[in-house]
Amino acid sequence: MPRSKPTRNSAPDSEPRESPESSADSPTARRSPMRLGVEERRRQLLDLGKKLFAEHAYDELSTDQLARLAGVSAGLLYHYFPSKRDYYVATIAEVAHQVSEDTAPIAGATPREAVHRSLDSFVRFVEENERLYRALVTGGIGSDRDVHAILQGLRDRSAGRVIEVLGITTPSSRQLLAAFGWIGFIEFACLKWVESPSLSREKLLQILEHSLFSLMGSILDS
Repeated sequence: MPRSKPTRNSAPDSEPRESPESSADSPTARRSPMRLGVEERRRQLLDLGKKLFAEHAYDELSTDQLARLAGVSAGLLYHYFPSKRDYYVATIAEVAHQVSEDTAPIAGATPREAVHRSLDSFVRFVEENERLYRALVTGGIGSDRDVHAILQGLRDRSAGRVIEVLGITTPSSRQLLAAFGWIGFIEFACLKWVESPSLSREKLLQILEHSLFSLMGSILDS
């Protein structure tokens, strides 16, 4: 991994002034006023990070290149994220949060409706964010403790939702194991599908949905 820049305060109360020349020639140069609130600026940088890391692998860009493509100075980027890795990890955390929000079960839906809608949203995210999804599932920058923790948190929430949607109030160890196993299955089934989409999207959804109810049904019947 490229050597990181010296760390700076990661939670600034205000941002440094940025000269117009530092970003005027950027492909994503802003037309809005340059002075933004701290949270607004951080949100903007994370949205740009999702776009940039979706188009480029982690090792393809230096921090200076990221800043230029984002339309800000390197100093401003460091003001919010002490290193390229920090920027990347924060972006992955935002991606995981987006996946969790997009796949939240619909209140009042039947178990099959809830599972189908969540899977449909998940597959749509994979289709539209292939590189980011690959980074989320495989780590992106190798064996990184923070990225692994983000992914594990997402898996925990997803498995818990499976149990909840199926109406299981006190899950057995076998049911928990099956729920986590199914989450792993859909992760890598979707990863394989975007690499080589030999099945239609509808067929993929059918397989993923059927596999859950078959798996949990076999456990309940045993």
